[in-house]
Amino acid sequence: MRKWGLYLVVVLVAVAVRVPFLDYRSGDYIRYLGPWSTFIETHGGFRALEHEFSNYNAPYLCLMAAASYLPWSSLLSVKLISLGFELLLAWNVHRLLALRHPTGHLPLLGAAVVLVLPTVVLNGAMWGQADSTYAALCVAGLYHLLRRRPVRSGVYFGVALAFKLQAVFIFPALLLFALRRELPLRALAMIPVTYLLLDVPAIMLGADWRRLLLVYLRQTGADTQLTVNAPSIYALLDLDPALRRLCVLGAGVILLALVAIAVRAKLTDERMVLYVAASALLTPYLLPSMHERYFYLAEVLTVLAAFWRPVLLPVPVLLQVAAVSTYLNYFLRPRQVGDLRVLAVLLAVAIGVLLGWLLTSRPAPDEVRGRSGQRRLTAT
Repeated sequence: MRKWGLYLVVVLVAVAVRVPFLDYRSGDYIRYLGPWSTFIETHGGFRALEHEFSNYNAPYLCLMAAASYLPWSSLLSVKLISLGFELLLAWNVHRLLALRHPTGHLPLLGAAVVLVLPTVVLNGAMWGQADSTYAALCVAGLYHLLRRRPVRSGVYFGVALAFKLQAVFIFPALLLFALRRELPLRALAMIPVTYLLLDVPAIMLGADWRRLLLVYLRQTGADTQLTVNAPSIYALLDLDPALRRLCVLGAGVILLALVAIAVRAKLTDERMVLYVAASALLTPYLLPSMHERYFYLAEVLTVLAAFWRPVLLPVPVLLQVAAVSTYLNYFLRPRQVGDLRVLAVLLAVAIGVLLGWLLTSRPAPDEVRGRSGQRRLTAT
């Protein structure tokens, strides 16, 4: 009973810190989410999905359509969707940390930290963004992967991708796990299969299947700048935006090279968590045309990494400093709270700390994963 009382306190605190922001209408809500909600309401709820009115994929629009039938404002509906996934995110963080700390309150503490991270609170409650959707599902996929449930893990990664393209930021780590046979072919196949299946309800309601298949392709061409308020490497490099495709190629080469190095290392549960965190952090740092909030998943996963290995605590701290500064740049523009070049250096330091630990540390022999004699995990 005391345990469930603590859970309730965490949830109540999480809701309380969000309440002051619920009436705030961000620029993105005014330009995008608000008009989409109005279109859904004026075109028959779910029947609106047959029309092209948004550049989001079908699963999130289905949630918006379902929320349109509820007796409160569309602004509150949008933010409650994000809050629901934030609670799911915290629960999955709790379950994953319970694998590392099967007793005590560290899993609950980790979940509470994630729920009150400044960027997590601002992203949903103030901004009205839905990055908690794919983040919650990616963490769930990682949890099931550590539990030796690769097919279920692939399903969760597929659902995450169906909600947001930014789920691809962990794909370099998934490639590593596939090469190490932690993610067999049948599990990898579940990612595109699940992604496609989640479009079926919208197609049955009249949506054009070709439009749904190309939705992410249209998103990738929407921004031509090398950085969109993101503290990425392009904040430090004075490059011509015309080199954008070459930058994507360069990022891919670097990431594949790091996978090739990591594939020779011993694999442990701890390293799998850290590889996913490193992938979520390094990928948007190297890719062009990133927004500031594309580091959301890395912000969560580096907290997980720090609870798994406390020596890595500087990584989420540096990431929060950089991320909160860029969020404030967005909310307070044209005033600039943080110089992107300085913030990009902070992220470079965070990446260096994380990759340095991965490259120099040695796992204990009884922690190494294997296809036989695998270490048993304790979980809730």
